[in-house]
Amino acid sequence: MISTSKINKLNSLFIQPNIEMKKVIYSAVIVSLCILSTTSCKKYYRCNCSYNNKVVFTKDLGGQYETKAQEECSSYDTTIVGEVWNCSIY
Repeated sequence: MISTSKINKLNSLFIQPNIEMKKVIYSAVIVSLCILSTTSCKKYYRCNCSYNNKVVFTKDLGGQYETKAQEECSSYDTTIVGEVWNCSIY
């Protein structure tokens, strides 16, 4: 029969480190998921078009990649009756 001291020694060698490793791994996974969720490539953008430093047009572009949002917003750049609208995302 195995003595209690041997069981305790085996427990401290094998079981306890595994529990601590699981805690470390779970913590690392949770931290990684938090970091990834805050650095998403798609963001919500708005397009502002201005003339003489006054906003004359605003459009919500929704969630998309920055290059696509910039491309869509720059399509609103226009000249209307001599007014040149400069559009940019934010």
